[in-house]
Amino acid sequence: MNSVGELPTELLSMSQSFRAQASIANAKQILAQYDVKEKMKAQVEPYFIKYKQLKDWKATLDQLEESALNEEPYNLILKSKALIKEALKGLRYYQT
Repeated sequence: MNSVGELPTELLSMSQSFRAQASIANAKQILAQYDVKEKMKAQVEPYFIKYKQLKDWKATLDQLEESALNEEPYNLILKSKALIKEALKGLRYYQT
């Protein structure tokens, strides 16, 4: 899992709106890696069991991106970070 992690937006000098967009982009990147790992694991494991907590991750990400126009940046950051944490757990699940 090289180069996989949460972008520390609070350390960067940028507006809340840009932080929200960066957090969403970070979640998108990690979920793309999660998706690849899930597909690889499904191909080689005879008794493959999906990571249940992210079964609807695509819909969640779509909803997050759609709400970026209307929702407070702070709320978007919180939701993105929660999705990132779950995606990282899912990646660890597929690593073992």
